[in-house]
Amino acid sequence: MSDYSKIFTDEHLPAYGRSDNPDPEAHTKSGNPPGGGNMETRIINLERDMTDVKVALGKVETRLESIEKTMLTKGQTAVYALIAGMAVFAGGWWVVQQYLAPLVAGLPK
Repeated sequence: MSDYSKIFTDEHLPAYGRSDNPDPEAHTKSGNPPGGGNMETRIINLERDMTDVKVALGKVETRLESIEKTMLTKGQTAVYALIAGMAVFAGGWWVVQQYLAPLVAGLPK
């Protein structure tokens, strides 16, 4: 007995798939797929849903295009990081000149 047989027992299957079903061919006699229902109605519903999916996908594509227009590139990010690093270095240099240089100059030789 495999591990799947413990998970998928007859109680999880519809009547036409169970081993205790007296007529295992019952699901094919009506000509409709298992679970019943009219095929044309099911196809119409699927086509309607696909139209909704296409509309939603179009909205997503439009949103992605606007995001791509305003998105930073790797090059822009590198330039901004370089400018920020230069500003931090310049600020540190200014602190050294303003505060440490007079202290060092006042030390005895």
